[in-house]
Amino acid sequence: ARWNNIAYNLFTGYIEDLPLSYPDMNRNAVVTLTAVDAFAILNLTDLGGQSFGTALSSARATAVFGVAGLNTWNVSTGTDTIVASGTIAYGSMALPHLQDVANSEFGLAFVDAGGTPRFQGRGYRPTSSTSSLGTVGTGAGQIGYKELTTSYGIGNLWNEIRVTANGGTAE
Repeated sequence: ARWNNIAYNLFTGYIEDLPLSYPDMNRNAVVTLTAVDAFAILNLTDLGGQSFGTALSSARATAVFGVAGLNTWNVSTGTDTIVASGTIAYGSMALPHLQDVANSEFGLAFVDAGGTPRFQGRGYRPTSSTSSLGTVGTGAGQIGYKELTTSYGIGNLWNEIRVTANGGTAE
């Protein structure tokens, strides 16, 4: 995207699905790309068996990003001390854990448009900028409103599912 002659990333992520179809009597191929960001990696990373010591929320976020195998992340200093976790149970995924850490700090955990996972403590926003960087609206020089479409698919991914047929055994 471009605004005020500055180019901005809109999304950087990973291809999740690339189904190919031929809707018009096999004359043209259509691909509907489904993509996810680094939250998908965190949502699929089981923290089971991990143990985190007492630390600042920013240190815990850094540890969680590392366990998930993410190569790049950005963490601002968190001010809350998070108590030791003990050994985390299997089936405890990294994304909800990170979101709990962010909520305890009144901070944010998100993936930016460049694909970098970020953690910001509660003090980040009030101290990082002292003036408005833009105005959203319909007037000249304002950042225009855009259509928003949401997807809820990645939140329902599971690493292990057990199914029992009627009269059968769990598989």
